[in-house]
Amino acid sequence: MIDCSGEFEMDQDAALVTAFHRGDERAFDVVFQRHKRGVYNLAYRTVGAELAEDVMQEVFIQVYKSLGRFRSTGSFRAWIYGITLNVCRDSKRRHNRRRTIPYDDAGESIPDESDPSDIVQARWMYQQVEIGMLSLREDERLAVELHYLQGLSYRELSEVLHCSTGTIKARVHHAVCRLRQLLLPSIAQEEK
Repeated sequence: MIDCSGEFEMDQDAALVTAFHRGDERAFDVVFQRHKRGVYNLAYRTVGAELAEDVMQEVFIQVYKSLGRFRSTGSFRAWIYGITLNVCRDSKRRHNRRRTIPYDDAGESIPDESDPSDIVQARWMYQQVEIGMLSLREDERLAVELHYLQGLSYRELSEVLHCSTGTIKARVHHAVCRLRQLLLPSIAQEEK
């Protein structure tokens, strides 16, 4: 079966941009609704919970101001994530803080009916992955987060991060290998 969902999303974004170019302000509301979660998640993972909401707001202000100039020669999603990363970098510079992950957020996706020991183990695994992610170089971490968590293709990643598709594939591969190397001993230790 052929997966055309990415093409469908790009067609919808292109139609919204065209509508906005023609003066339909409601198109921006739809753009916001379609992309707010992805922008927030990327901001959260890049600058932390404390700044994510402000980053998201600034991103959509910039998108609104720039949408009239956007030309659909590339991926809209890559374009908006590129803006998000730029705003995140500016926000980090302004606040110059290290990101921390609250322990309470570690179990957000764990169902309530889970066995308590499963919940503890899932939170522990989440923390190990987060520690591993923080040990990656920023370019590798961003590539992994954008590819696996935000669902960007390698081509879209190359647009967002301004490098070749081969470089993106290498970054993702090296990051996954490094995470595996870091996490396997912890997992083996936990299973004993």
